[in-house]
Amino acid sequence: MKMLRIAVLLASGFVASTVQASNYVGTRALYDAVPSSIGDIVNSQYDVSAPTESVSSIALNANGGDRLANAWARLDTTTGAFKAITSVSSAGQFGGRTAAFADSAISDVLRVNSVNAFETVRFSVRYDSVIDTSAVAASDTRYSSPYPIRHTDSEFALSVWHEVPNPDYTEGGESSPTIREQLGGQFGRLWSYASFVDPATNGGSNIKYSYYEQLGGDAANYTVDALGSKSHWNGSLSFDVLVPTNTDLTFDTSFSLTAFCYQAINCTSQNDSSHSFYLGVTALGGTVVSQNGYGYTMGVPAVPEPETYAMLLAGLGVVAAKARRRARNRA
Repeated sequence: MKMLRIAVLLASGFVASTVQASNYVGTRALYDAVPSSIGDIVNSQYDVSAPTESVSSIALNANGGDRLANAWARLDTTTGAFKAITSVSSAGQFGGRTAAFADSAISDVLRVNSVNAFETVRFSVRYDSVIDTSAVAASDTRYSSPYPIRHTDSEFALSVWHEVPNPDYTEGGESSPTIREQLGGQFGRLWSYASFVDPATNGGSNIKYSYYEQLGGDAANYTVDALGSKSHWNGSLSFDVLVPTNTDLTFDTSFSLTAFCYQAINCTSQNDSSHSFYLGVTALGGTVVSQNGYGYTMGVPAVPEPETYAMLLAGLGVVAAKARRRARNRA
């Protein structure tokens, strides 16, 4: 299984959907008829300081079949949330990958203000991905290498660190005066895929469904590598870090979604993470200030959004109108 996962990453081009950078959100829709791409739409947004969306889409007929790929992503800086959907469909037994990608990365400097020398800060993430596990049809006259026919992936990673004096530093030497000290972190991944049972045998019924689930870090650690399907990956994780106050901490996060189809007569692949991923940062004592100006509230708005104000005002208007009618009736 490990060699298969490595082969998938190399063969399907999963280095990244786009070049990752700090405070970034991006999408990509691709039909890759090796050795050249027929359709490749990339939309990248950098230096995100307000809620920002990215959309990429292709729809074409190539190599005897329809190839559709759509990716949508939103980075909400007010609540610390990344939401995305990647969806593809491919018809026709020949041709290359039909793929959709969405990803985001945040790098923020946090400062915990308190009268105490140290405070405990709780870092949280809530994830929720719904995966397409419908059957895939492959040609009886073709066989594949070990690469999957369908692949769907969800990933997240959190890291908290700060700079401390380097005990090995000497002035004029090559070492840096400070080094990075890791304070805490957590990552998670669900990889769901369909592949041939025996790559040297023709396709058709020669298909198996598998998934690989992994959590690692300060909140949870486990790995599941199994046959079968997992259509819903969700949960909420938290870890506490004792941090020095009134000093800078770096909070790095990344998220990515993938969906692709390859060498199948009929294949759909979708990852609906429109209810993921939510970040939370809470000081159990003192206050946390984000240099980016981001809010990390696990998806709960810190203040009512404009739509909320509009609904509230409309409701108050109805109440006022009813009160006026009652007053007139009494008169």
